[in-house]
Amino acid sequence: MYHIHKYSYRFLFLLSIAVILYATLYREAGRGDIELRLFWTIKRAWSEHSGYYWYLILGNIALFMPFGFFLTAILQKPDWKKAAMMGFVFSAAIEVSQVLLDRGLGEFDDVLHNTWGSLMGYCAAVILGYLFGHQKERYEGKVKGAGLFFGMTILMFTILILYNRPDWSVRLWRR
Repeated sequence: MYHIHKYSYRFLFLLSIAVILYATLYREAGRGDIELRLFWTIKRAWSEHSGYYWYLILGNIALFMPFGFFLTAILQKPDWKKAAMMGFVFSAAIEVSQVLLDRGLGEFDDVLHNTWGSLMGYCAAVILGYLFGHQKERYEGKVKGAGLFFGMTILMFTILILYNRPDWSVRLWRR
C-alpha cells in the first residue's frame, strides 16, 4: 500500500483488534442484555434529537474503521466483500460475547454500524492507496466505488445530523 513494511500493517491490524476488544469487552459485568430491533438507535437518535445516540452510532462506525483499513492493507487483493464479511463476523462475535459474558448490550445495530465502519476503513485504504501508494494499479477499478461510498456516507450523516439538530449536551454515559 504505502512505503510501510507489510509486517507493520499486520501489527497495526492486530492492534486495532486489541483496541476493539478492549473497548467492547473490558467493562464491569452486569449488563448482558440483547436488543434485536434493527435501526433502534437511529430511530431514537432521530426522535429524541439525542447527541448521545448519534455518538453511539458514529462511535461504532469509527471504532471499526482502522480494522477495515489495515485489513485492506494486508490483503493481497483489496476486496470490499472481505472487509464487510470480516467486519460483520468479528462484530457479531463481539456482540454474542457481550451477552454471554454480561459485558454490555448485544444488538443488531452495533453489528450494522461496525460493518459499516469496516467498509469505511476499506474505502479510506483504497482511496489513500490510490492517491499516495506505489502500486496504483492495485486500486484501479476500486477507487471510484470506494470514493462514492465514502463520500455518500459522510454526506448522509452530515445531512441527517444537521437536519436533526441533536442535543450534544446530554452526558454521554447515560443510557
